[in-house]
Amino acid sequence: MTLRPSLYRAFLAVAALSTGTALAADLPARTIAPVYAPRPPVFTWTGFYVGANAGYATRTGKDYELAVQPGYFPTAPNTVGSLRSERNGDGFLAGGQVGYNYQIGNFVIGAENDIQYLDLGKAKRDYTFSGTGAVPAGFNYIGPEKKTEYFATGRARIGYAFDRFLVFGSAGLAYGNLKSETCLGSKCNDGKIGFAAGAGVEYALSSNWSVKVEGLYVNLGKAAAGVIGTDAVGRTYVDARKIDNDIALVRAGVNYRF
Repeated sequence: MTLRPSLYRAFLAVAALSTGTALAADLPARTIAPVYAPRPPVFTWTGFYVGANAGYATRTGKDYELAVQPGYFPTAPNTVGSLRSERNGDGFLAGGQVGYNYQIGNFVIGAENDIQYLDLGKAKRDYTFSGTGAVPAGFNYIGPEKKTEYFATGRARIGYAFDRFLVFGSAGLAYGNLKSETCLGSKCNDGKIGFAAGAGVEYALSSNWSVKVEGLYVNLGKAAAGVIGTDAVGRTYVDARKIDNDIALVRAGVNYRF
């Protein structure tokens, strides 16, 4: 029995297809290696930083009064002279800071040192007399005013981080120089040590740059201030007392972190 040519050709095609499929099944399968996208680096607040800041400051010390007691003026025995000084000057401040942060979980601990220049203007002074009689001509008051031109702080910081957003508080020592325009005694410039405390927020714009806003209270203790009264014939009266040297401020700043 002979196969027709058409059937013979079909038989050969099926046989060739079956043989190729069997050979392909015996070859090892080619696998494609998985592609892993690199993970973005984990943000951390740990590291050193330097920065600059500027803001607004105001004195918070209480007003004070110094009085020439009754009977000081022979021609006006019932006259009282007094000096009132308002301590609520305000103005501009600017400075720089350097510090270090260390992050543990969401908590951030560290330390910061800063130095600030202040321009709070002059405290206002009012001179008043009351009573009967005539105050001798030529009587003058000289009221030396203490002003702080700069201060520096060294503070510990602790905060809680929400990824790139940091809420923090700080506290530590403060040092300031109190300058008198007119000297009573030997000290025209008086260095004072006190304390500083505050709180703020900081946001990291990138791995290196961050911006912050904070408020700070600085207490430089007390300093002597006084008044001198001199009449036309040279009689002099001196009164002095301790006044507070407190400063409250708010400032914005930028930090570069290493």
